Amino acid sequence: MTAGRSAKLNPANPETKWSQKCSFFRSSDYQTVSAGTAVRFCSCVISCANPRDSAPLSPRVALGIGVDTSSSGPWGFASATVVHEIVIAWQQYLAEQAAHRLGPMVRSQCWSDEQQRRWPYYDFAPTRDLAGFDAIIVDARPLRSASADTFLVRTLFIEPSRDNSPPRPSALVTVHARRIGNTWRFESPIDRVSADWKRFTVGFIHYVVQPGLEFDAARAQLAVAFADSLAEAFEVPRVDSMTYYMATDIDALNLLRGFQWSVSVTSGGGLTVQSNHQLFAAEPAFGEAHRHEIVHYVLAAMPNTNNGNNLIAEGIATWLGGTLGLQGPALRAQYAMYVKSHPDVTLDRVIDRDDVDWGRRPAAAILRRMVSDARGNSALRELLRTGPSSAERRNTMSRVLAKQWSSIARDWRILADAGTW
Repeated sequence: MTAGRSAKLNPANPETKWSQKCSFFRSSDYQTVSAGTAVRFCSCVISCANPRDSAPLSPRVALGIGVDTSSSGPWGFASATVVHEIVIAWQQYLAEQAAHRLGPMVRSQCWSDEQQRRWPYYDFAPTRDLAGFDAIIVDARPLRSASADTFLVRTLFIEPSRDNSPPRPSALVTVHARRIGNTWRFESPIDRVSADWKRFTVGFIHYVVQPGLEFDAARAQLAVAFADSLAEAFEVPRVDSMTYYMATDIDALNLLRGFQWSVSVTSGGGLTVQSNHQLFAAEPAFGEAHRHEIVHYVLAAMPNTNNGNNLIAEGIATWLGGTLGLQGPALRAQYAMYVKSHPDVTLDRVIDRDDVDWGRRPAAAILRRMVSDARGNSALRELLRTGPSSAERRNTMSRVLAKQWSSIARDWRILADAGTW
């Protein structure tokens, strides 16, 4: 996982992120399961041996002071032997995920079979993207009082220190461990967290709504119609099923996915995991029709699309669905104000730097407008298949628009300043 970090706003500093300027930041910018990514599922199986026979803990995994695996623990507490088994099994799971973090999520015998049958991308945190971080298991205890077969396990992931700088906590992840025979299997807390959430079905969308939010059936109908029209426009199959989680804010959404805490400077956001038929939304202003994420969900079905190149996908999603709680004229005006106050923010900078957000989503929405006006949706489909490198993006844009890159960059800046895209 690439963890974003907050920073004090400095209008004179070109490194100031546009999204910070707007006082929002989407959680999906911090997740490697980027919006619109259809995660492919590998059928290979990794064995999770009986933890009693396992090797000692890796030096990169430590135990918090409340996790006792000694031979004798305080009276009334969970058996230290049981805790030791869970700790070893969890360390095994982290090791196997680390070994496969660059490819599709693999099937694991350390994880719940039932959840793996339901969701190819079963680890929602996902811990495999934190595998290069130091880990401290801070909690391992029964999930409920007197429970002997289900434990809560919390792990604090810390970015390793660089250049003697202090280590920085990045996420506190919660999973549940359940005894299956002589082994322990882990599972996401999503079902338990959402057990009392309300359920509604409108068309192909199955809504799971956090208590405290009112359900708007009319807006849900608009979401169904929007998804169908988008599929028709881009010539992809219509959505047959989607589970749509509606949360009040990013903290509630993160709890669903197993993040007790995660680095974020946002109040809302969204995430799409199309391979699981899931959409997560934490933008009450958009409610049942988070069009930005619906765009990602629908376009993920496009064949031969390079998922590493999400710039144009973000542009289409932002054009049709807004971003950071803003849509239409308000979004265009906000970005125009930003680029006018940051004259050194250029299209080249936006394309070349993925680690700093100078407004990638509205910037890409402007590119979408330029391409759509010139060539229509067929050209957008071609761009979605472009490789992720900056050179590939420039070459494809130049070919599609039949212009030199310098001319494209100049036209882009005119539209960005004017806020007329």
